[in-house]
Amino acid sequence: MKICRVLIVDDEITIRKGLTKLIEKNAPNWSVIGEARNGVEAIEQIRTLSPDLVMTDVRMPHMDGIEVSRHVHETFPGTRVVILTGYKDLEYAQAAIRYGVLDFLLKPCPEQELLKVLDKAGRLIMQDLQKREVHLLEQQLIEEHVVRSLMLRLPYDPNKLEDIHGKFARKELLMLKVTTYLPDTKSYRKSDLPLLQFALTNIVEELIGTFRLKGKLLPVIHDVYAVFLEAHPSIPEFAGSLGDALDQVLGIPNVIHPVGYIENVAQLPACYEAVASESSRTDALPDSTLELQTVNQNKVRAVQDEIMSKIMLGQSDLMKEYVADYTAGLKALPIEKAKLEALTLVLSLYVIIQKEFSQEQSILDIGEPLSALRLMNEPDDVLTWTSGQAELFYREFGSWLQHKNENIIAKAIRYIEDHYMESCSLTEVAGVVHLSHNYFSNLFKKEKGESFVNYVTSVRMDKAKILLSNTNMKIAEIAESVGYDDPNYFTTVFKQFVKHSPREYRKHSNNQ
Repeated sequence: MKICRVLIVDDEITIRKGLTKLIEKNAPNWSVIGEARNGVEAIEQIRTLSPDLVMTDVRMPHMDGIEVSRHVHETFPGTRVVILTGYKDLEYAQAAIRYGVLDFLLKPCPEQELLKVLDKAGRLIMQDLQKREVHLLEQQLIEEHVVRSLMLRLPYDPNKLEDIHGKFARKELLMLKVTTYLPDTKSYRKSDLPLLQFALTNIVEELIGTFRLKGKLLPVIHDVYAVFLEAHPSIPEFAGSLGDALDQVLGIPNVIHPVGYIENVAQLPACYEAVASESSRTDALPDSTLELQTVNQNKVRAVQDEIMSKIMLGQSDLMKEYVADYTAGLKALPIEKAKLEALTLVLSLYVIIQKEFSQEQSILDIGEPLSALRLMNEPDDVLTWTSGQAELFYREFGSWLQHKNENIIAKAIRYIEDHYMESCSLTEVAGVVHLSHNYFSNLFKKEKGESFVNYVTSVRMDKAKILLSNTNMKIAEIAESVGYDDPNYFTTVFKQFVKHSPREYRKHSNNQ
């Protein structure tokens, strides 16, 4: 689940702060990534931050909300806009409809109306995201098909050559050849081949990440793979580790061919033929599984993102519900499909444990789940095993969470002490400690006995009192020194907390 990002644009600081507080408190799937005082600032921040949604006032100095809507519509088509307006401005604001404005909110914004608009925007943003993901996957499959056809000297669409040249040429190329998927040392069956291929592609991609390389894996035929990598000095070590990992984890004999730098995709057929000419045992596998490998790897990443988003939002119950629903769905699938889906989920859980919960980074060992899965003949067995793996994951998650919470508030407080003079927002500090703003807010209040906003304000007021008592700085300078751009707003907050205005407090301190 995606965390949607919103930029708030209004020339009144109280409106900006009020909306930010409402969103951070009541909309866990949203993050306020910035504020702007006018349209000019908004356009610059949109360009820098790429928000999913802009909530903008209509009447502002320098550039109004209508002009902001027009600019977003023409320049940032992936960003949605909601107009904030008063009753007297409503007719004027409706001029923005021609720029695709999503909705209008009347100020002051009632909480329920705000949440309703955010829910509507969130659904549309997710729909757009899913459409883009489907389109990107389709493009990826088409490009891989063209490269595969080029390597095999099969017909392909020449109009696609320019697209693939930028992604597959001027790269370091490794060719991986599997000698056999059915070695005498293993009791693999031909029905295990899709699982073995899935496991192989996962090991390659995990190692690419472990070595911090940039690249992609392309299955050419069932026993030959091309690995395209950006130039990096660790590629020879990666190649050695890859061969060892496939042999140790899967027991699959293989040969790695470091082809070297590829200037042009026209070189690819010869690269493939040099590898394919080597003798190997025949393990028949339909070519239709090649594109399935790409789909499976994309699904592993999607499942990881879904689980981690719920963890980061502090929604452990929803995370467990997602895993339980995914597991329950295995029962209705044919056995081989159920195995692949179970492996997808369990690999996702393993990767999260390794990357997020573990202090040590190592090659993911998928030999154990693969060995267990391949011997199963009934969907019920797959379901039971998958549920057991999920329980192991929950235990690791519980230990990680307990350890993480012990130091998280201390880290947040240190950050506040060092950055109180900056924006130091709930969303910012939550990001520093890698939690959702909603979860962090609840945790902070539980541990400190007061809200995050109140704590930060108290720190700022204490610093301001020191400056008022011990320096001749102007009120505006002190306001800026403790994190307030607007000295009038600083004065209002100071009076609320201290029961005196800054001038009164200074005068009282000097008379003592």
